[in-house]
Amino acid sequence: MSGRSSWGLRDSAAPWLVPPVMATARAAAGDLSGATVALLTAWTVAWCGVAGAAYLWHRRFRP
Repeated sequence: MSGRSSWGLRDSAAPWLVPPVMATARAAAGDLSGATVALLTAWTVAWCGVAGAAYLWHRRFRP
């Protein structure tokens, strides 16, 4: 990716805490290596798991 970070917002203190929308857009605009695809896939699966768990927790404990 020509030396640029594939993480989210460049000036963020913890770019991995946000969903990988910007990172995916940046990666799709350039050449995709296998490592970049694997990283973005793992990041997306982790976010889906967190979002699903939060949804289920809120559905279970709602008033």
